[in-house]
This record gives sequence, C-alpha cells and structure tokens, in this order.
Amino acid sequence: MHLNGYGGSVATFGNNGLTTYTKGITLANVNKLDAYNFYLPAGTTDQDTILHLTATNEDTNMSNSDVYITANGALHLAKGNTVNLIQKDGGTLYTDGMNVHGAYDKTEET
Repeated sequence: MHLNGYGGSVATFGNNGLTTYTKGITLANVNKLDAYNFYLPAGTTDQDTILHLTATNEDTNMSNSDVYITANGALHLAKGNTVNLIQKDGGTLYTDGMNVHGAYDKTEET
C-alpha cells in the first residue's frame, strides 16, 4: 500500500508501520504504528522537516513504537544541526517507551 503526501511519497509496510523516503512530506496525522522508518535523503540540510502533520486537533501516539533513522553520507549537516523528523501543527506527541535506532550509510557519500 502506498500513501501519497504533499511533497513526497510514504510507503506503508507490514506489521503496522510507516516508511519515508523523502523530506517535506505533509499528512494529516499518523498514530499508534508499530514502527516508523525515516530514510534521510541526500541533500538533507539543517532545519529540514521529513514529516509534517497538519491535524491541529489530533494527538499522535508513538508510545512503545520503534523508530529507525537511516542517514546516508550525502547529507549536508554539521555538528549541532537539527533535522525535524516530525513537525506537528497541534495536538500532543506521545513518546513514552519509544525505542530509537540509527544507522549511517557511508556508501552514498559524495
């Protein structure tokens, strides 16, 4: 199944999860998924947002979810820079018990 958001494409996969491959994706909300996979695309820079949630009256519950972040070597980031994985316009983002995992793929360095 494929969900299309403004600015990019989000692919869902088995076991109730969400995977992003681009930045600048806009959706109303995501909630209570088992896993969130964020692949930071080449060209990601300071203050970029991967997933923008626009529902102002809905909470997002990521409690007890696994969050996987994979960055490649083609990122344009320096120490102290920030990438917003999720930006919400309203509501509360719950993260109790969330497990975060990260990886860096140097094979794509430019």
